[in-house]
Amino acid sequence: LDILWYDIRDDYPSTSFFIESMALIEDVDPNAEPGTGNARDVIYVDTDPLLVGPQFGLNDVSRATAAALQRFIHLGTDPDEETFIAAGLADVAGILNGYRGAGNLYLLFPGEHNIELFSWSGFLGDLQRASLFSLYIKEQLGLEALRDLVADTTNGSDGISNILATYGSGRSLIDFVADFHTANALNRPDVDSKWGYLSDEQASVGIS
Repeated sequence: LDILWYDIRDDYPSTSFFIESMALIEDVDPNAEPGTGNARDVIYVDTDPLLVGPQFGLNDVSRATAAALQRFIHLGTDPDEETFIAAGLADVAGILNGYRGAGNLYLLFPGEHNIELFSWSGFLGDLQRASLFSLYIKEQLGLEALRDLVADTTNGSDGISNILATYGSGRSLIDFVADFHTANALNRPDVDSKWGYLSDEQASVGIS
């Protein structure tokens, strides 16, 4: 595996948006058209501003590298997975390696609460919602469930239903999603373990 650190071309600095890291299906697709992709195992990690920007540093590069590596692994098992699932798992990979994730500030905005769970428009709120849901899966069902979700070739809610059938102790997808939203509103694992988070990463969760 090659890790390429370079200034990924994006809209930064004309806007605050920039691409932290990525893995591309064109690089690993054995049927890619000639001249498409690099035909090798490689992940791409941004350096400007992620490494040289005043508010960033090596920890940010390391977190982005963990996310890109997870995305690369996922491309090999389920290349057409829904973006919500793939992005959430990638961000949680950084959390599991000891780095901060995308956060949960989207919970502060009422307009973000009435959005279809798996929808994806590419905004920060989408990534935060996806990351929080993946972390909830990890805390409720365990690391093995995350592993099986990455390996599962079905997409979106079907993959979640499959891991619930194995690790969910009888919880349905509807029940699991309802518990996820309750955990975000209350964050009271002392009342019920399904209704909150143990991770310090989510200590500030709670919209009630």
